[in-house]
Amino acid sequence: MTTTTKPPAPTTTQAAGNDPGCQSWACNEINAGIENGYLPDDYNPDEDTGAEDLLAIIERYGEHNPGFDADAAVGTLPEEGSADRGDMFIAIAIGIGLDVDPEADPFEVADELADLGILLGHDGDGDGVTNPYSRPDADPDSTMTNAQLAALLDRIPTDAGEDDRGSGGPGGGGEPGGGGGSPPSRGGDDEEPCTTGLGLTADDRSRFVSQLTWTTLVSIEPRGESDRPWPPHPEVPGGREYLLVAGSPVWPVLDPDALWYVPSDDGCLWQAVRVQTRLTQLLPWSARHRSMIENAGEARPGAGFGTYLSRWDNLSPSQQAQAERHHRSRDVNASCDIATAMAAADSYNRCRWELATPGVWSWQASACFEGVGEEGATFRRCATLAGGVEWFLGIIDYTSGITLQSDPVGSGSERPPLSQVG
Repeated sequence: MTTTTKPPAPTTTQAAGNDPGCQSWACNEINAGIENGYLPDDYNPDEDTGAEDLLAIIERYGEHNPGFDADAAVGTLPEEGSADRGDMFIAIAIGIGLDVDPEADPFEVADELADLGILLGHDGDGDGVTNPYSRPDADPDSTMTNAQLAALLDRIPTDAGEDDRGSGGPGGGGEPGGGGGSPPSRGGDDEEPCTTGLGLTADDRSRFVSQLTWTTLVSIEPRGESDRPWPPHPEVPGGREYLLVAGSPVWPVLDPDALWYVPSDDGCLWQAVRVQTRLTQLLPWSARHRSMIENAGEARPGAGFGTYLSRWDNLSPSQQAQAERHHRSRDVNASCDIATAMAAADSYNRCRWELATPGVWSWQASACFEGVGEEGATFRRCATLAGGVEWFLGIIDYTSGITLQSDPVGSGSERPPLSQVG
């Protein structure tokens, strides 16, 4: 049995730019696009982006953002069917003036967009430490959703004050650096603050990760069954204190006394404005995903990835076909303002997410930073803090040593005794 869990006490505050009726992770970005006139009022974030709709949106985006070459971008996009994420990567790169061939490898273009903070959840530095797997998150072959399109357009960097965006500051809804215009300089004179980039060191990443926790309703007690690794997910932020299981809410909590900023060599102070969570389910019938799982298994022989793949391989062809046919993408891409994440109850109410199903997932924890250069020019960069591949289970898979919390964020209610899950 399990104890009855009680969520935090509700708050009356609302994140800037959020439509109370919006249920998407991209509410801020969608609201900004509607306010700025390039997204329609009835924009449905859950639908795949159709080619005809995409062309119309890009044309309207160009009308509202003259620094973006909409004609050149439209020329790279399909005229019918659905657009892939890779199509959009190339269109954006060409639209903002990067020297990109329309037939370029979208993985390489993803690196360019990641450097500019347009594409999150993608480690473009290739250092083999923060993301030891081969670019799992750019995913250019996947069909793009309307929510992803809204986020990509809103993240296109611009100099602050160049255009009249919606309420909530740059990007609408408090999302810095969105709305269009010319991309910031990627190099230049070291005397111009913020132009040489963010430049997080390994120590910087470790410091920020130590200040970030993924909090859940399931806390970790002493070791349970002898064949289970313990703690179950030590490399996941919060994984030593709370167990991340499918079907249970998760929300980021930051140390309120921590300093979420870092100076760069050119004298710019980069202030963190939000944390980002990205999880992609790795599907055993995808050759690329299977390779990622196998690589993770080689790196961590005791993590059970071989067992996971064996279970799939032992299914009959009809069972495998049925699983593939009925699969629905429930990947997680959630962001949370720094101020919100520093208040656990607010983070629970506004920023919580959950894994829809057990399975092997590629995960990343990122942070987005904002720096202000000369004459108020605003620069935005995002960086991966930690990432990896993990087999996340359901709570039924853990039969001892796990407890549910009744008051996970200290809402002030009396906490009843904790019971084991059994």
